[in-house]
Order: sequence, then structure tokens, then C-alpha cells
Amino acid sequence: MVEPAVPAAGSGADADDPLNVLRRELGALHLHAGNPSLRRIANKIGAGVISHTTIGAVLRCSKVPGWGQLELVVECLGGDVEMFRGWWKAAVVVGRTGAPATGTGTDGISAGGLVDDLPVEGRAFPTTAFPTSVDGTGWIPAVASPVDEQALADADRLDLISAQETRTHPRRDGTQQEADQLRASVMELRLQNSALRAEVENRERRIGQLLEVVHEHWPVDGICLTGHGGAVWSVAFSPDGQLLASGSDDGTVRLWDPATGAPTGRPLIGHDDEVGSVVFSRDGRLLASAGFDGSMRLWNPTTGAPVGRPLVGHDGAVWSVVFSPDGQQLASAGYDGSVRLWDPATGAQVGQPLIGHHGAVGSVGFSPDGRLLASGGFDGKVRLWDPVTGSPAGRPLIGHDGAVRSVVFSPNGRLLASGGFDGKVRLWMPDTSTAITRPLIGHHYTVMSVVFSPNGRLLASGGLDSRVRFWDSGSGAQLAQPVSGHSGPVRSVVFSPDGRLLASGSDDQSVRLRSARHLGVEPRFIG
Repeated sequence: MVEPAVPAAGSGADADDPLNVLRRELGALHLHAGNPSLRRIANKIGAGVISHTTIGAVLRCSKVPGWGQLELVVECLGGDVEMFRGWWKAAVVVGRTGAPATGTGTDGISAGGLVDDLPVEGRAFPTTAFPTSVDGTGWIPAVASPVDEQALADADRLDLISAQETRTHPRRDGTQQEADQLRASVMELRLQNSALRAEVENRERRIGQLLEVVHEHWPVDGICLTGHGGAVWSVAFSPDGQLLASGSDDGTVRLWDPATGAPTGRPLIGHDDEVGSVVFSRDGRLLASAGFDGSMRLWNPTTGAPVGRPLVGHDGAVWSVVFSPDGQQLASAGYDGSVRLWDPATGAQVGQPLIGHHGAVGSVGFSPDGRLLASGGFDGKVRLWDPVTGSPAGRPLIGHDGAVRSVVFSPNGRLLASGGFDGKVRLWMPDTSTAITRPLIGHHYTVMSVVFSPNGRLLASGGLDSRVRFWDSGSGAQLAQPVSGHSGPVRSVVFSPDGRLLASGSDDQSVRLRSARHLGVEPRFIG
């Protein structure tokens, strides 16, 4: 038989007392969770953490419980911890300041009561998470009581003090006590981290604003990053935009600070030949490079140290490498005509090579949801694969009059762009394997790289004509004038994650960084 956890709440002004509000919401939460027994709740929380009698006292709420105990119960029942923390704090404030639970305060408002005429923005605690009836919705208004800011600050400190007092109390043995102490320290860290995150976000916004001013004063052709001793084949931004990686004919990978253009750390040395592709994992913890020596290498971008052994399996140069969105797979392609999948955690190859192209494969790219893998081949075809089964997904995309050198999905996955030796850029619908516009014509020679802006509205392409061109991904129309600045073919282009910068790598051994404001494209296309 299930013990009744909560007695019926009072009515009238008494029902509006913060403690009664907390008691009522606990009852609704307990009911919503299926009225589990107190022993069942205790077992779910964990043996020895909190007794079933204490859980009963928390749910009956005859007095304000300790926050540590209340948090455990609310989490176990699947409630909104932050919402209950607000109700608990209101009850603590009223209790500590001596504010009357009912009656009228000096301002003519029911002290500690519910203010029914407050506007929506003044109502502090939404009840939609656990309605008290099947179709019940609405808001619990803010608790009005004659308390000052100091009392609220005291309640904030009580959060932590109560948690420490209730969770560090010695229980059955030293192991349990240590666990409770760790739990209290975790809670304290959560509170600290919440404040730190807000401060970090504020500072990052300010940094972005300041850098935008700096970038506006860069030359129209951007700033030139030099240091490589050979052509730059590939450039890639880290997910947070704090690093820019480049891979070169000189066999090295270099890291740069895109805010200043200064090199970061020493060159990453390991490949015995040209580096044809670099890419960051989505969480930014790994950097992968592919070399003409037939290997791929993983690096820690923070320290520059290699991670694990080289990934070897291709017969010949590896021209393209890319992480899956979840970081669980790494795809590669190259001269031997195969597409291969790897486990970056172990360096082991996953499944059999994906075979379908007749000739070398110049580029691979995952869709944003990770369900498709695209490959562009020297046979002029773009192929789609299921990366889980390794099977082809749909028909080959045929339209290029020569080798396909670059493929990339749009940020929403609805479009796929490709560039090739025929100097054309094409847009496809991967779901139907059909082209959606006529070829985008403007480059005079091979298109080596295509990339979408962060919002997907703009497509940039870099080619052997030393130009970077811009296209409306919706209509296929060319936007603005092509940008130059390089004295040799452009082999790679990429937007920063926030869209404020465009980086390009060239045979002139340099990387160029340009402010998006100097591209001559309307801001709505970059966003």
C-alpha cells in the first residue's frame, strides 16, 4: 500500500503561504510520478543516502526541509529542481524574516500570499512542468512579502549552508559520509560554475564586439599569415573559432590565432609528405590531418601533441578527412579510390572500405545529422553512403564534366554543394539525388573548395584561378565581385563559426584572413 505523502493543503490565505505552496507542489509532483512508496523513492535515490522516514517528512513538509534533502526527492521524482528551489527559497525567506504567512502587509498586498493580478513577466514560478490536474496549466505568481534584498541574499547563502548541513551529517559509515561531502562540494561547484558561465558569456560577447571593430580596420584583402614552406592545401577553424589550422606541402600542420593572425605554438610535425586535409572534431578536442604519405594523424590542438598512432590503411595519398558530427567516426578518402571509416578513439578501421568510385576520391563530408556521408570522385560522380551500414544511399549524383574535388553539406543538411575540375559549382538535394539549379559558372579553372556560411545562405568557392567567389545558395546567383589577394591558386576556403571571418589557403604558401564585412556581400547572407 502506498503511504499518503502529503495531507490536503489549506484553503484561503493559508493555502497561499509559501510553505503551503511548496507542500502542494510536492504533492502534485508525487502524484504525477505515480505515488511511489517512500521506500521505493529511498531505494531509487540510493541505499543509505536518505531514509524513507526523512523522505516522508520532506513530502509532508510540515516545516521547511533542508535543500539537500528536498533536491534529492525532487530529482528522484523527475521534478524541475530550479522551480522547486524558488519555492523553497520563498519559504525560507518568510521564515527567516518573520514575515507573516498570511494577512496584509504594509503595502496592502497579502504578505506571503499569491498576487493574482501580477503580469505574466512578474510571475516567478511556472507550473506547467507538473500540472495539478490532467489539463491544468498556468502560473504560480511571485510571492509578495515585505523583505529586502539582504534577506534574499541570506536565502541564497542558506541554499548552500542547508545543503552542506544535511549532506555532510555522519551516517552509517565513513564511506557514506565521504559521498555526502562530495555531493555537497559538487553542489557548491554548480553554483560557482553558473555564475562563472554567465561572466564568461558576457566577456565573450564583449570580445566579439571588440574584434569586429578590429577586423573592420583590416585591409580589404585581409591579413596574410605566413610560415609554411609550401602550398597550403587545407584550412579549418576550431568549433569555438579560437584556432585556425592549416595543412601544407611542407608536411606540417600549423595553428594560428584568428583574432590576430599570430602563430600558436610550434608546427605539428609527423607526416612524411604533403598534408592535404585538416579538420577539427565538433567538440574541438581533436585535430585530424591527412597526408600524401597515406596516413592520418590525430593531434591535441591545445598542446600540439600527437594522439595515438597514425591511422594507416589507404594505398596512396589521403586527400580528405572529416569527423562525424558526434565525433565517433572519422571518414577518409584518397588516391586508391576508397572511402574508409575509422574509430578515432582506438585508431581502428570500422567495417570494410566503401567502394563505388572508379578512380581517386577527392573529398568526403558528413551531413549535419550524421546519417549520410558524401564523396566526390575523379569519375565525375558524387556518391552518398549510409555510414552505419556502408551501403550506398540513393543514386550517384551525375553532372560534373570531370573530377569532383570538393563536397560539403549545408548547415541544415538540405543542400549538398560540389566543385570540380570543370570549373563549375553544383547544388544538389541529397534526399532526392537531384540538382536544384543550373551549374554555377564563374571560375576559369578547377574549383578546389566549396563551403557554406554558418546560416547556409551563402556559398563560397575557391579555385585554381586564384579567386574566391560567392553564390546565393537559394537561387545560384553570383553575389558581389570575386576576391583575390593570393598570388597563386586557392585550394581551400572556410568561414569562421560566427561567420565574421573567411580564411583561404593558397599555393602562394600563405593563409589569408578576411573580415566578412569586406566581402561585398549583404550581412543577411552570412549571419
